Amino acid sequence: VMIAIVALAIPISNLINTLIKAYDKEDIFDFIEKKIGKFTTASIIILITSYITLIGYKDISKQKYIYESEFPVKAAEYIKNNIDMENMRLYNHFNFGSYLELQGIPTFMDSRSEIYCKEFNDVTILDDFKNLDISKSVSIDSIVDKYDITHVICYARADYVDDMSKSDRYEELYNDFYFVIYEVKWDN
Repeated sequence: VMIAIVALAIPISNLINTLIKAYDKEDIFDFIEKKIGKFTTASIIILITSYITLIGYKDISKQKYIYESEFPVKAAEYIKNNIDMENMRLYNHFNFGSYLELQGIPTFMDSRSEIYCKEFNDVTILDDFKNLDISKSVSIDSIVDKYDITHVICYARADYVDDMSKSDRYEELYNDFYFVIYEVKWDN
């Protein structure tokens, strides 16, 4: 609607401008007879353009705003439907911890990095995450042992996924090409 108003403003403005210039009454009626055909044509073109624009907007409005390649949308549903979250201790990546929190899933960490570091809370969670996911100076096993992790959700392309898939300690519960969930088998 707004596009149509803006688009119509220009031809209407030109029409009024020309009418003011042709102040003679006889010339005005002559002008209206000649120009009304052009104005009708322009109006039809504007309406068709507006209609096509609205169809395009309708398609855009149905697009998903959460990218399933970056946020574990389906994996979060799996967790909510299949894992006892009250007894779960989840290791997750920094990048999508906030999404899991939004879904009501308790996380290892989220994007509020200041609460996971020694300077503010006397914890080393952020350092441990960086040592595993960034510098790769520790193993997933060391993180699992240190924090009594029961489940790991990570990007399917994470470096330590290969280690977990080869180990008897981890059982793959879920995989959707972008994310994978493992359950840690603890010897009791």
